[in-house]
Amino acid sequence: PTAPAMLSGTVKSYSLNLKGVADTTLMQNLLGKANLDFVDGALKGTNIAGQVLKAVSALPFVSGSLFSKLPPEQTAAINGKDTALKSVTGDFAIGESGMNTDDLLVDGGIFKLYAKGRVGFDATIDLNATIKFTPEFSESLASAVKEIKTIYDPAGQLVIPLQIRGKAPDLKVEPNTKDLLKLAGKSALADKAGQ
Repeated sequence: PTAPAMLSGTVKSYSLNLKGVADTTLMQNLLGKANLDFVDGALKGTNIAGQVLKAVSALPFVSGSLFSKLPPEQTAAINGKDTALKSVTGDFAIGESGMNTDDLLVDGGIFKLYAKGRVGFDATIDLNATIKFTPEFSESLASAVKEIKTIYDPAGQLVIPLQIRGKAPDLKVEPNTKDLLKLAGKSALADKAGQ
């Protein structure tokens, strides 16, 4: 209750099954399961797509960040301070003062984020995730940096592994550059082998 609101939107459906002792340790001893389906909202104070693209700058075929390569018409969608959310779905196991998930799916319109990890009752977040940008958005990046296609999946989506950590609303979104370089290297090797 004392934390600032980090989500806005509409809860489409939510189920919760809890057990615990209703005393001063309630938040620590809660156990149970939850399912969430949330639509038409926003994550306040963090623009996930913008932070990811600004942070990816250690690729050998890109000078500067991926964000700097975006066409102007795409920049507006990811330059705000919040993340627009078309939907958020997931199943959660509740215990030890927080919720754990293996199947969190966030649809941000121009991307889908798949995550697993922990969301604490104190608003701390520790998630390992993969963000996949839509083929249309990915293609707009490829028009500026054609080598970026080496880290696209077979569906033509830019794929970036990342971690989301911190205490809302001050979340740190960190791309896993090491894994990105591995993806780019594997793709380059496959291309050379094909030639």
